[in-house]
Amino acid sequence: MQEPDMAQLALKGLRVLEVGGGAAVAYAGKLFADFGAEVIKVEPPQGDAWRQMPPLVAPQDGMAPESALFAWLNTNKRSVAADAAQPADRAWLGTLARSCDLVLDARALAQGLAALQQPLWTWGQAAGAATPPPMGVDFTWFGDSGPYKDFAATDATCRALAGAVHGSGPVEGAPHMPHDVHTGIVAGLGAFTVAVAAWMGRSQGSRRYVLSVQEAAFSVVEMEAGLVQDKAHAPRLGVNRFCTTHPASILQTSDGWIGIFTNTLAQWAGLCDAIGRPELGSDPRFFSGPDRMAHADLIDALLKDVFPSRSTQEWFALLTANKHPAVIVPTMAQLLEQAVHRERKAFVPVQLGAAQFEGPVLPQRLDAAGPLLGGRARLLG
Repeated sequence: MQEPDMAQLALKGLRVLEVGGGAAVAYAGKLFADFGAEVIKVEPPQGDAWRQMPPLVAPQDGMAPESALFAWLNTNKRSVAADAAQPADRAWLGTLARSCDLVLDARALAQGLAALQQPLWTWGQAAGAATPPPMGVDFTWFGDSGPYKDFAATDATCRALAGAVHGSGPVEGAPHMPHDVHTGIVAGLGAFTVAVAAWMGRSQGSRRYVLSVQEAAFSVVEMEAGLVQDKAHAPRLGVNRFCTTHPASILQTSDGWIGIFTNTLAQWAGLCDAIGRPELGSDPRFFSGPDRMAHADLIDALLKDVFPSRSTQEWFALLTANKHPAVIVPTMAQLLEQAVHRERKAFVPVQLGAAQFEGPVLPQRLDAAGPLLGGRARLLG
């Protein structure tokens, strides 16, 4: 990937206002900014709360540390600080909103739907003025209609209500909860997709769109939703036990980790050959995925004993030779060093003040140019 020509970036010339906190609106804004749009992020005078989300880096000597994650989410944007409780700031923000093509508004996530009753672009505008409104995407937890519309939530609860949490984790006790950023990324991508499509069809389409974070999370868990039977959740099967096949696990080797996924009988036979137990490949107890799931404890004990005997690379070569699906699971240090990522510039520099670190490049593509290969995150204001 080569550094893109700024003039050729797909969204160059578009002006976007980003208001509110959280990963969802920040990621939507990042997508616009990294593809060339002018994105203006509005923060309260004390700064966005996510500026303190670990891990932290020091922007420069004598300054308090700030979030590396926040910096990555906000590359190539401008930053302005304003207090919406102050009339002068409200009027100024209204003028700013009217100068933009698009407003990404996440105020309702913190303040409820009442925050959307008076759109930003109307602030400070004279009564009866006929200024065409900018296009807008409003971020909500559950939309602006329906029985949940006034409920408060978090990214984690939306993910759980979408069915993406129940089936993961030990049989007894609480399920595993992923980091909130996962849900925010999905919702941000949804908002970006809607906004770009709306901009392309702006001569005929609506000018305001309402995004539900819960519905966005649901869009990526169709399989889990399909496993819900008889109007009740299917029982949680345990760690690394999903659906009706086994083993589908990440296993520890002598020097790291490897992931395996066994679906067909031929794949099971290949795994048995690789671990030196070919007789198990023809054992009728293990012929089908449900059969193997019924004997998951026995299989897991066998694999946990044998996999530490070889390195990750040795297991990968052996499993591949036996036509069994396998993937090397690198540590973060190994991931950053892998040639396949370095050759494709998968990790790019992010600057915050005088500090610099690496973060992942956006995986999306729009036309031939972009996204920008890293960039600078602005200090507050």
